[in-house]
Amino acid sequence: MKRLPLHLLSLLLLISLLTAQPAALAAPADSAAHQPACNGSLYRVKQGDSWSRLAQSTGVSVATLKAANPAAAQHPQGWLIVGQHLCMPAGVANPAAAAQPPQPPGQWIITVRRGDSWAVLAARYRVSVAALQAANPQAVRAGEVLRVGDQIRVPLTPELTEHIACPVDLTVLGPAAAQVLSEFIGSPEALRSYLQRCGAFSANWGAVRAVDLLGDETPEVVVVAAEPQEAAGGPLGKLLILRSAPLGWEVAYETGVASDIVLLEAADVNEDGRADVVWTDTTCGANA
Repeated sequence: MKRLPLHLLSLLLLISLLTAQPAALAAPADSAAHQPACNGSLYRVKQGDSWSRLAQSTGVSVATLKAANPAAAQHPQGWLIVGQHLCMPAGVANPAAAAQPPQPPGQWIITVRRGDSWAVLAARYRVSVAALQAANPQAVRAGEVLRVGDQIRVPLTPELTEHIACPVDLTVLGPAAAQVLSEFIGSPEALRSYLQRCGAFSANWGAVRAVDLLGDETPEVVVVAAEPQEAAGGPLGKLLILRSAPLGWEVAYETGVASDIVLLEAADVNEDGRADVVWTDTTCGANA
């Protein structure tokens, strides 16, 4: 297996950020020499973490976290590496230990049209009238009347997308994802629910992120999904970027099939005023 460098996609153009050096994707071997003893607790970085997100979840500043982790703070792009350990200073809540409140089932919002009723919406979105009304107490009126323009939250259940066949392999993942986004008004939540139902996404692996890459105030959707089977080094998967087009959603960019793809960030990481997509992956091949 060969570990590829980090990648940066800005305005849908692929740019290689680092040369192919395996050490770029791992914590330096001599990190301990630069890392002071931790007087708090250790936290293991997971997919999707960043300095700003950890600061938000712990209630301390980015500067405080970096001061407690000078070795990790030396990364030239300011990224965190999945699997590395960070010191949470004494008195700071460890994100891994913080109690997580129960999360409500995923939802997406639709707008009531002429002719819609609770029964019509329930049949259209494959949920019960009771479940719809429970998710929308603000719209339950005498006579169960819906008004044109009402915003209704639809619970995301596996049945919602079951009429869309699961992709048989990664070569048809893009068109399937585009179909889901086209039918569900570009809803990342609906796409996430679909990928979970199809086994290409889980709580521990995969990503669906809406981000405005082109600066036109219309977000694209970045997807990392996998096949159910795994290859050495991690699940076989690919990264997709989908955009809204006049005839529906379409695939604007996709990587080749690779192992252990991890989306590191989908934001303006280099502070040039444009959103970027940063990921790592591993490919199989002969080592020279």
